[in-house]
Amino acid sequence: MIRGHCLIHSSCFTFNRRGYIVSAYSGAGKTTVLLKILNKGGDYLSDELTIISKNGKALCYPLPVTLCDYNMKDLPKSKSNYLLHIRKYISKIIRTFTRGVCKLPQSIHINDIFPDTVIKKDPINYKMYLLTSDEKELSSDINKFIAELVNINKLQFRAFEHVRLLYVSEVNH
Repeated sequence: MIRGHCLIHSSCFTFNRRGYIVSAYSGAGKTTVLLKILNKGGDYLSDELTIISKNGKALCYPLPVTLCDYNMKDLPKSKSNYLLHIRKYISKIIRTFTRGVCKLPQSIHINDIFPDTVIKKDPINYKMYLLTSDEKELSSDINKFIAELVNINKLQFRAFEHVRLLYVSEVNH
């Protein structure tokens, strides 16, 4: 990671020439929102992680999109997505059979799903949204908004926190 940049657990896209970042806990709907927007002609920047530059711009981080059976219903119906839909039903059967314990996520390049989607390479200005389960209003209170964003990222990057703490303790000794 480049010094001074920030990594946020979120999806990022443009729609009608405006940039959006949607941050949320895993399974809350970031990818589902992204797929719906791309299906309506939006442009792709990222699905799982977004880089924010020193000057506050969102940067492209085009990792493959991770799909589970619950968000594959938002894929466009096409011959190229036929195998994805078969995998969706297999994944749904396994998730049902294991009572939700086992999910079979599928990592797929965005252009394999939406061949005409533009992957935005230029940094963008954006509006940020948080998806929350209890529908609380966060945008009117910037402190609550930032606190919730920090909580989301702490939870999502917990594995990285352990590595970071080990690194910091080794550097300081």
